[in-house]
Amino acid sequence: MERPRIRHFDADEVVRLLNACEPDFRALVSGALLTGCRYGELIDMDVQHYAAGSHLRVSDSKSGEARVIYLNGEGVSFFDSLTAGRPGDEPLFCRADGGRWARSHQTRRMTEAVRLAQIPSPNNFHVLRHTYASLYFMGGGSLEGLARQLGHADTRMTIRSYAHLAEAWRAKEAQAHAPRFGLAIAGAPVRIASRRP
Repeated sequence: MERPRIRHFDADEVVRLLNACEPDFRALVSGALLTGCRYGELIDMDVQHYAAGSHLRVSDSKSGEARVIYLNGEGVSFFDSLTAGRPGDEPLFCRADGGRWARSHQTRRMTEAVRLAQIPSPNNFHVLRHTYASLYFMGGGSLEGLARQLGHADTRMTIRSYAHLAEAWRAKEAQAHAPRFGLAIAGAPVRIASRRP
């Protein structure tokens, strides 16, 4: 039986979602979109888990093992702004009242944000992780790199989750990297440069 395709938000849905979020929740949603972290991983991080200008050190919420998530320029700018002047032992993401997010705090907020943004189901917080992964992969990232960013033990889980994107990725890879021989049309004679004795 074929696995169902995993949903991810498109660029328009991401913009609408971010605009519908209250500021404290917008920061959390942005963090998920820029890292692919699970909700539990995001809320467990402190400011000290961000290595300025580079990466986040995350305790994987499933395996318990630590992993490094490297950031692009937008991610670095976001986390630089989020952590500027803050002590290392503060929660990386705080609610508006300054407290740490709890295990179920995202549910009501996400439900309200997607309702305001008019985003169809499925549309829970975990879709943000799938959005990161799908866009990373479709943007040309390797399976191995994505697996490591997400904390998968190897590429098998990544392939299983994102197989529906694999054919488009393979087509793009083939167009970029398959060998070229200068052959114009199938069956047409190949012009060979004349050799002089």
